[in-house]
Amino acid sequence: MKNPTINLHDLLILIADPNSYTRRIIQGMLRGFGANKLMEVGSTSTLLQALIEQKVDALILDVGLVPPGGLALTRAIRRKKENQNRTIPILIMTSDLREATIKDARDAGVNMVIAKPMSPKDLYDRLA
Repeated sequence: MKNPTINLHDLLILIADPNSYTRRIIQGMLRGFGANKLMEVGSTSTLLQALIEQKVDALILDVGLVPPGGLALTRAIRRKKENQNRTIPILIMTSDLREATIKDARDAGVNMVIAKPMSPKDLYDRLA
């Protein structure tokens, strides 16, 4: 089955990865898909501040964002009832694709896991 066409034009997508090169690559892919509202952060503190300041439509989060790590951050986002971003789609990036890792991500509240390194097709498929 062909992937549906997705419209990312007016969605605010937050990219959280400690590596600025990775953030730029992902931002380039998203712009290629038509996204025009992109934010990027490289630390937990700036991620949490961004989530407090505005409503985000999707979060692409590296599992290794420290401290405390992408899965712990996901749990915190999901459990805080007053958080306006509590239900946002969270896509977590990891190079560890063992079954236990995938289950931990699911149990933390992650919507999708993206393998690193990722291709534009992989990212698009997960977003769709």
